[in-house]
Amino acid sequence: MQGQADAVVDPRCADQLAEQAEASLQREHFALGRVESSAPGAAIDVHGNGELRLRRIDLPGLGHEWSGGPGGHPYCSRGGAPLAEIVAAFLRDTGVLPAARQSGQAPAAPEQAA
Repeated sequence: MQGQADAVVDPRCADQLAEQAEASLQREHFALGRVESSAPGAAIDVHGNGELRLRRIDLPGLGHEWSGGPGGHPYCSRGGAPLAEIVAAFLRDTGVLPAARQSGQAPAAPEQAA
């Protein structure tokens, strides 16, 4: 994720990180494909061997801050894109986090250690 109004970290840094990540995936022999994402901002998903591996999101108007948080800190604003939710969605989409429960659905029982 990169704020397009960030005056501290140049948006080209996000481009370079994405390029490095894709090159790393290619070195590991992943067959890469790009898909436009429904995530907020100008997002591109990169799939490797059919699984989501990278999501590149440009956030117009966002400066050098974490948005959608509680605010009250120099680099944390209450308004703007809900970055924590965007990160959680990416982790769910990759399977790192379980899918979000539907409203009214009981929480899953914790797994018992064997």
